[in-house]
Amino acid sequence: MQTHYTVSNLIDAKDVKQLCLIGSFPNESPVVNGYTLYLFCREEKVLLPINIGDITTQNMLNSQLGIYKLLTNFVHFFHARFEKILISHKDDDSYYAYVRLAKAKTVYDFLLPVEDAICLAVKLNIEMYIATELLYQDGIKITKELLASYLR
Repeated sequence: MQTHYTVSNLIDAKDVKQLCLIGSFPNESPVVNGYTLYLFCREEKVLLPINIGDITTQNMLNSQLGIYKLLTNFVHFFHARFEKILISHKDDDSYYAYVRLAKAKTVYDFLLPVEDAICLAVKLNIEMYIATELLYQDGIKITKELLASYLR
């Protein structure tokens, strides 16, 4: 039997969709500083923009692997592994995510800011998921009609 430690209950696997980071661009709005990260759900064809508000994440995405290598070595030292990242909820305008570590039959879920979770996912090649409800609440469904309207 697997033991599970977390600060709150995670969403069941059936209620999540896999994401990938497709780009990061500076905000052009004078009202919103920082960058927007664009995540894409291939299965549902939904684009999810996330404003991160500062340049730190962009710098982290472009940085060397030093801190990520340290984290990987630390996790391996304790005979654990990164299992997945889950963008689980949104509070006001801030998204939150869990990073799941697995060790033998025990899993540990650690809450962290979404920008840190995305950086971990990208740098360490960890699968990233989002709660389906959140994806549809904030995402943009990509359809032929939508694309055609922008190509005219």
